[in-house]
Amino acid sequence: MLHWFRLVDRVNVTLDTVGPVNALAHIIRCQPEHLAIAALDSALYQRIVSEHDLDTVFAALPAKYRNYRKRVDSRAMSGIETLVRLMVLDAGFFCELQVFFAGIGTVDLVVEGCIVIETDGRLGHADAIGTARDYDRDVALAALSYIVLRFNYRQVMHSPEVVMDAVRGALRTSRLRH
Repeated sequence: MLHWFRLVDRVNVTLDTVGPVNALAHIIRCQPEHLAIAALDSALYQRIVSEHDLDTVFAALPAKYRNYRKRVDSRAMSGIETLVRLMVLDAGFFCELQVFFAGIGTVDLVVEGCIVIETDGRLGHADAIGTARDYDRDVALAALSYIVLRFNYRQVMHSPEVVMDAVRGALRTSRLRH
């Protein structure tokens, strides 16, 4: 199926490419909201586009997409992190992104102040050193009374209901302890 929309940015266009601003505008129109926001977060985090570029994109789009802009967060370090953040927020839970713990480091998400969620892609987690580091961090967080949940790409992309069941279960467990 061929479809096309008016270009937002006419400067960064060649015969072969439309540039990141136009590509993101197209993604917003053609993909489900959660995937579009993940693409926007990633483009911002990787500095492919600026906040100003995103403002330009949203100014050129129909009003029905404007609420996406409020959900974009440049701190998200991966697409699956964004997807889990959106699932948690859409379920009505409070969620902090990229939270620093002294002596441990930064974690992807903290839900309701008691659940740490880490989203693991292959990069930095697939080898023995990365796995050992993850285990050490999980133990240190548990010593601080956090419940740690780790989700991989397959779980987030193909079983989001399982991810949210785990989050809800961990929250119930945490509330029983307090």
